[in-house]
Amino acid sequence: MIPAEQWQKIQQLFDELVELPPPARRLELERLDGSDAPLRAELEALLAANELAGDYLETPPNVASEAPLPSSPEPYRLLRRIGRGGSSTVYLADRADDTYRKRVAIKILEPGRADSDLLRRFRNERQILASLTHPYIAELYDGGSTPDGLPYFVMEYIEGLPVDAYCVQYGLGVTDRLRLFGRICEAVQHAHQSLVIHRDIKPSNILVTEDGTPKLLDFGIAKLLNPELAAPDLTPTVTWQRPLTPHYASPEQIQGQLITTRSDVYSLGVLLYLLLAGRLPEHRRHGELERVLTRETLTRETPRPPSLEVLQPASDPPGPSCPLELRPAALSRRLAGDLDTIVLKTLRKEPGRRYGSVEELGADLRRHREGRPVLARRDSLTYRAAKFVRRNRLVVAVASLSLAALITLSVFLALQSERWRRERDQARAERDKSSQMLQFMQGVFSQADPFTSGDAEPTALEILDRSVEALETLEEQPQVRLHLALTFAQIFLEQGRLQRAETLLREAHSLHRDQPDAEPALATEILGLLGIALRKQGKFEAAEATQQQALALRREVFGEDSLEVGWTWNDLAVIYRHQGRYAEAEALYLKFLELQQRRLGARDEAVGTTYNNLGTLYLSSFRYREAEEAYRQALDIRRRALGADHLYAAFSRANLALALIQRRRLTRAAPHLEQSREALQNIFRAEHPEVLRVDLLEAQRLRLLGNAAEAEARLRTLLDRVPASPASRNDPRSRIRWELAFVHQQQGELEAAEALVRSILDDRRRTLGEQHPQTVLALDRLAEVKLHQRDWQQALSLQQAALEGLERRFGASHPRLAVSLSRLATAHFELGTWDQAEPLFRRAQQLAAGNPDRQPDADSEILARHGEALLSQQRFSEAEPLLQQSLEALAPAFAGDHPLIQSRRAALERCRRSS
Repeated sequence: MIPAEQWQKIQQLFDELVELPPPARRLELERLDGSDAPLRAELEALLAANELAGDYLETPPNVASEAPLPSSPEPYRLLRRIGRGGSSTVYLADRADDTYRKRVAIKILEPGRADSDLLRRFRNERQILASLTHPYIAELYDGGSTPDGLPYFVMEYIEGLPVDAYCVQYGLGVTDRLRLFGRICEAVQHAHQSLVIHRDIKPSNILVTEDGTPKLLDFGIAKLLNPELAAPDLTPTVTWQRPLTPHYASPEQIQGQLITTRSDVYSLGVLLYLLLAGRLPEHRRHGELERVLTRETLTRETPRPPSLEVLQPASDPPGPSCPLELRPAALSRRLAGDLDTIVLKTLRKEPGRRYGSVEELGADLRRHREGRPVLARRDSLTYRAAKFVRRNRLVVAVASLSLAALITLSVFLALQSERWRRERDQARAERDKSSQMLQFMQGVFSQADPFTSGDAEPTALEILDRSVEALETLEEQPQVRLHLALTFAQIFLEQGRLQRAETLLREAHSLHRDQPDAEPALATEILGLLGIALRKQGKFEAAEATQQQALALRREVFGEDSLEVGWTWNDLAVIYRHQGRYAEAEALYLKFLELQQRRLGARDEAVGTTYNNLGTLYLSSFRYREAEEAYRQALDIRRRALGADHLYAAFSRANLALALIQRRRLTRAAPHLEQSREALQNIFRAEHPEVLRVDLLEAQRLRLLGNAAEAEARLRTLLDRVPASPASRNDPRSRIRWELAFVHQQQGELEAAEALVRSILDDRRRTLGEQHPQTVLALDRLAEVKLHQRDWQQALSLQQAALEGLERRFGASHPRLAVSLSRLATAHFELGTWDQAEPLFRRAQQLAAGNPDRQPDADSEILARHGEALLSQQRFSEAEPLLQQSLEALAPAFAGDHPLIQSRRAALERCRRSS
């Protein structure tokens, strides 16, 4: 029989080794050769048995093989297992009597494990939880015994991630990690005040909910310092049996010495090290386990400071990533000093040299965040002065011009006096400017007053137009005129009155240029807005030149690594996307995304905007899978940062639905459209373009599902809701007519479809130009309609022209060309030029086969056209597999009664009958 102490050592080593990857595990086992060979043999046997058992918690068992749930304790109903420890299992449950609806977690001691010690420990944990009430500690609700006689207790069900995983998942930076860690300290301090030492603080015992609330769990091995709280039969101390997690346990826990609240301080220090440096302290990683568990003293071990650890190569098994906001060198500078000192003080091997309490640790971290001296640092005049400088940089920067106190004070007062004078003059100038602007607007409104002017009551737009006309009266007040012109231009830009906006922005730019003391930053704002106004009018070359001018100026004013420069990259990328310069646009978006994530963090709302723009770019270039992923990222960030019902979250839901529709994930798109429309209706009226867009997407979804009649009815209703407007690329009526043409084509109304497509093509030629991608796509659509009309010669001519435009824009090997090539091949075949048709059919199939964003209906069309051409030549053995594949291509996306499936099935049956 293995001695108890030896078995405890084996159990602890096994718990540690089983968490390591195979290479590190082998390294640790090799250390146990020689005198420890029997120990190694026992460990290898246990590890082998564990491998055979599999990952029970990570891989859910099959229903047939899963052990039945124990009897449910009334009034609860066990639903499923959610966790398992050494002697107990945790189940998800709800109330079975429907008194109220609440999910809970129920921890039940396993059958056959209720020996006296485990039973005492289980009751101890239940008693501890009953004594603790804190928002950051899992709450105990109830307790008792199951019908099978197994003790249990009911506690709060926490849906969250371990604290280290949460920091990675949500991209928390150093400051946010410290703030979260401070809340954890509050929970542990509350336990200490209740005379409870946790003794097992580690990431898996601290879950963080979606809203950032930490919850301290698992007091199974906690120690009660108040005997009155203990279960009656609880033994105060267990000598040789010390359950612990070696990575996080304090030296005194490992060595079986007296446990105090400072043991939890040590474990918190290890956790803090992990959150800041991304890895455990070196002496706590796998290379030291043998010495740690053989009770060798650890007083000689001094961990590497976190600021140095983040500069080390990650050769050890990786823990959570370092804070994402900074690169290693910058992160090292951020951690050096106070944070290094605080962490290393918590990790002192001698308990008396650590913080006296968790409260002291939390207070020092608060002092650090507030820029005040921390108690862990040796107090000195130099240190306090440095802290003062950081908190009062401007004052100290002025005061430090001289070492002599009197001279310093004199210089300080002189500079302050000068600054106050400048601020006073600036304030007066701003006040005068505001007063002049107010007087100007009062004059405009008084002229618009029907009681004084005798005119009918003017509209807001009429007042705005009169305001712009009245700007000429401010010739002697260029500053006021400049700011009013800029303000009015922004209003016109939002209204879509782009020519008026452009005129005012050019005037503002001219006024700014003529001022001797003009702010360069204001010039960048004017140029940026002017570039947007030009781009929205389709003046892409002028827009690009203006944004390049803004970019050069912003680099000079704000610096290359500034967000202002990044937003100009974004504005240029939008221009490139509209021009079809997709590679250039993508490079700028990705460059801006990297800058935002580095400067703002991965979860900032502005990052969501860039992901949204990337999704639109990918959609424009037919990269539907990447578009879906980018839109999902945008939705996730916006939903977390702004709320699920926010306007931008609704936009992202609609965009995600669009990407899903393009991928023919029609069922999955439906709930996103519904939620998006519900949110938008609470913000806008029914005729707003964004509400119309969602309704248009739903009509498109219905048409693709084969419900052409319902789709047409919705589109007709949309046309009635949209007022007529001049043709432009953003005209909502144009987009509705584009979809309506598809419906007419699907219903066999080919003349109506042709009329709509021709009108759209004419509009795009006039507003966008002959070579624009949207114009080329309209030409491609017209060729498709002519093909359905069996006008083979005109279809051939139109399709060749469209293909030239597509190749020019996307390249000859772009997958989007595949379906157009198959249509061109069909026209050649019908005109009797099979020698030209067959290579086009094969090229179309090759392009489609290599497309990661294949659409089932497009794939099916390519295969069906080739198959039916072969069928017409009575080449049945070649036609049948193509027709079979064309039918199978539709199955993942469409129901069996879909018109396309019925058409493909009929062609296949015709082939089989003929053969």
